[in-house]
Amino acid sequence: DDTADDDDTADDDDTADDDDTADDDDSSQGCDGDEAQGPDHCPPDPGEYCGNGVVDLLWGEFCDDGNLQDGDGCDASCQPEPIGSNCGDGIQQADELCDDNNLLGGDNCNPTCNLENRSTVLVGLAGQQGLVDGTSSTARLGGGGALLVINDFLYYGDSENHSVRRVHIPSATVTTVAGDGTAGYADHPLGSQSRFGSINGLASDGATLWVSDRHNGRLRSIDLGPCSESHCFSVSTVAGSGAGQHQDSYGASAGFDQLGGIAWQPGQILAVDEGSSTLRSVDLQSLQVSTIAGLPYQPGDIDGEGTSARLNGPHSLSLLADGSLLISDRGNRLLRRWDPALGRLETVLGTGDTCYADGAASAAQLPSPAGMTSDGTSIYWAEEEQHTIRQARLDSPEASTLVGQPCPACTDVNCTSCTTCPGSHALGSGQWAQLDRPADLAFHGPSNSLLVLDAGNFIILRIR
Repeated sequence: DDTADDDDTADDDDTADDDDTADDDDSSQGCDGDEAQGPDHCPPDPGEYCGNGVVDLLWGEFCDDGNLQDGDGCDASCQPEPIGSNCGDGIQQADELCDDNNLLGGDNCNPTCNLENRSTVLVGLAGQQGLVDGTSSTARLGGGGALLVINDFLYYGDSENHSVRRVHIPSATVTTVAGDGTAGYADHPLGSQSRFGSINGLASDGATLWVSDRHNGRLRSIDLGPCSESHCFSVSTVAGSGAGQHQDSYGASAGFDQLGGIAWQPGQILAVDEGSSTLRSVDLQSLQVSTIAGLPYQPGDIDGEGTSARLNGPHSLSLLADGSLLISDRGNRLLRRWDPALGRLETVLGTGDTCYADGAASAAQLPSPAGMTSDGTSIYWAEEEQHTIRQARLDSPEASTLVGQPCPACTDVNCTSCTTCPGSHALGSGQWAQLDRPADLAFHGPSNSLLVLDAGNFIILRIR
């Protein structure tokens, strides 16, 4: 009953709109009215839905704040606008939440003046692990996994509980939609009777949720459409043999080695393959799996095009409004950017050193970059082993620590090799808050919130 009720909410909030859009986009009629084979991928017309308060991904929207005004972070065509251009002058502008006359992180105002860096618990209870649905502190979470926002829902791939959970953000209500809590591999038209291994990434077009099932070596999908007695959050396998080896092929003949973060683009899923140090693509029509950056099992740190580039254990990724990808190249301790138009991979932030330092792109040190998200102006990422959340503007990357404090040995001027230290739990602002192994992040535009999976504390935080 709870699942059905939640699904009705999803229909009202986002799924129905996205399904209608998908019908228009994927019909057998071409953009010019002629018969066409497969999806058209017609140029999006954001004006069709823009301003209704629902982010319609299939129509090319990146944001939708319920109006057609410019100058508020989401423009009249539902694309992100740069914010914080006057941040740090001590005068609070219309697009600023705060302005403390500096561009520092770790205080009560972030470097783009859109967050006060205040942390509160959205769901879960610190120190209490479990698989319990409920509201706010009555819910129990497993810890690690992946996050993804779809309008007013936060989807949580609960890796430790081998399930996919859904949080209604306004009410802080958690519902399990797929997975029975037991490790395994099983597709089923009723999501509650399916099984997953470990979940390391989520992606969606608003109508389907794709799941990176790392332990099972497969890309899975969950239907977000309306429920019936026989179908409700139906789980299917898209690609992957489960053999745990890198193999470019089709559908079940393809192979992944430690599938990591994933992202949706029209017609395809992009994925990092941590074990083989590559960036992969999955064509959603033909199910062809291809390697688009890096050479399998040849880790390295080389900028370049296609297989001439090298990565080293890429962990997570974030899709930007211009269609490019940011990748947390964890083995190299860098943030990399993949340009789909050029097929080129380049380094945007980090020195590759093992210590921890904020600063300009060429000086910043990133010892353990993990999950990432973007609000259109900045990239935010978790430093999992250093228990912090960091930020860098996309137009002029410079790393700042927003929340938490890194391990003291890693910031010492004499640091030569960064060591981990225990995490902790404390709510507060900026550097006064404490986290324990933050794993992933997601940005919720309507509430201007950064949602953080604080894995070691078994909670999801909200940073505003």
